[in-house]
Amino acid sequence: MIDKYGVDSDKITLGLAFYGRSSKTTGDPGLFVPTTGYVDDVTFPEDEGNPLYYNILNKLSLFEQHYDVQSQVPYLTGANSLQTFVSYDNQHSIAEKAQYIIDNGLKGAIIWEITGDYIETYPGSGVVKATPLADTLISVLNNTNSSNEQPDKTLIRISPNPTCRDISIYMDKKHNTINVETINVFGELMESTVYFENSKIDMKIDYPPGVYLLKITIGDNEVHTFKVIKEK
Repeated sequence: MIDKYGVDSDKITLGLAFYGRSSKTTGDPGLFVPTTGYVDDVTFPEDEGNPLYYNILNKLSLFEQHYDVQSQVPYLTGANSLQTFVSYDNQHSIAEKAQYIIDNGLKGAIIWEITGDYIETYPGSGVVKATPLADTLISVLNNTNSSNEQPDKTLIRISPNPTCRDISIYMDKKHNTINVETINVFGELMESTVYFENSKIDMKIDYPPGVYLLKITIGDNEVHTFKVIKEK
């Protein structure tokens, strides 16, 4: 749309799916395998074979989980002879798409179906305890320091967040010395690394799933802190 038709990037919103698509396969499920042309409305009767995210989470035990690096999205293949393939988005892929919005200067996101992210206290309770996909989207889109509040400070964003392992720190300018400390919820220093002459830092969160604090010190006294969620 931008390159071929000249549409302004700030007139484009990126669609995000809070649901999945299922397909019955003729043999073992996987990428690029023959399908019957039908959805799996037996495993996912609530959504007629196109499960909302919370129903996908409720049925994960029936599947093997995968992540396609090329398209940067997760998918499921049926376990124990279940011949079903499911494509969907999780927190990691939503974070990647949110970062794509930022990197390409798009207007924002459109979500369908927003209630697919309503994770109940327990199935059928009707009480929403979490909205992980929406929270991830908001976290990435807002994870930039405000230049209005601190005009002289470096603008920093982190992506993806939540992350499975790999994470990148983006800065609006190159700095001579950057010290990055990883701190756990108990305040313990897990790792401290100094980088030189960088405006982008690629690192790994090689720790158990949980919440960590990244303390980024630029030069002698400019300090930024970010909360990072490490998934499985």
